[in-house]
Amino acid sequence: IIKIDPQTRFTLIIDPKSGDYLTVQGEANLSFDMSPNGQMSLMGKYQLNDGAYRMNLYELVSKEFDLLPGSSIVWSGDPLDADMDIIGAYQVQTSSVDLMASEIDLSNAAVVNSYRQKLPFGVKLHIGGQILKPEIAFEIDLPDRYKNANDGTVYNRLQRLNNNESELNLQVFSLIVFNSFLPSGVAAESGNRTSELARNSVSNMLSNQ
Repeated sequence: IIKIDPQTRFTLIIDPKSGDYLTVQGEANLSFDMSPNGQMSLMGKYQLNDGAYRMNLYELVSKEFDLLPGSSIVWSGDPLDADMDIIGAYQVQTSSVDLMASEIDLSNAAVVNSYRQKLPFGVKLHIGGQILKPEIAFEIDLPDRYKNANDGTVYNRLQRLNNNESELNLQVFSLIVFNSFLPSGVAAESGNRTSELARNSVSNMLSNQ
């Protein structure tokens, strides 16, 4: 039995060139076994209670995603074949006026000003799948207390955005790099290659590791 102390923090260098790294802290009781022929087996769940993913995007900016409680890594035999269920979050204080540009009357100053109010948007990074074949996805959300802002129109727009992967990835990239949304019309018309910059950045780093 391998017992991991909750106070022990591990750091994994994802990309030495960019400086990207993942730190995790949690607890687990893992069962390790080695057969006479040298085959190793690892069983158990590593419950992550704390940690962060430090992302450096194209030497433009460095951001840290805090790991959320409930994230975990599960081994079911092969030590190199663990399943990940990790969620990191980064908060951006910005207005929703660009996000809502195609849905509001931009000639109405009162309406525009109401959407200029800064809200705490949460950019969530989901890391799933196997360690050697990670599956990366993003989500943009609002805390419960802000979901009714502007009569719920901003939250409803986010729900639609989260179902449009290409536009979502571009908006995530914009929030991480520029701390603001791109005008919705620009984001919707951007090409697939540009829209996946943010997703590919993290995905490639983890896959290479």
